[in-house]
Amino acid sequence: GRGAVRAVWRLGDGSLLTLLVHLGTEAIEGVAPPSVRPLYAWPTAAGSTGNRLLPASALCYLEEGV
Repeated sequence: GRGAVRAVWRLGDGSLLTLLVHLGTEAIEGVAPPSVRPLYAWPTAAGSTGNRLLPASALCYLEEGV
């Protein structure tokens, strides 16, 4: 979406670190976050919005053993 970035890194142990950041002013629908709970969410409510990425939000996920 406009103003959003997804970055994914494979770590040395095979885990995936995913960062979702949305700097826009309107929510984005249809975002497919990883199926694990976020390690970090800003604002905190951003971690419980399902497939919707809130404006001015950041989420970080760690998927182990992928």
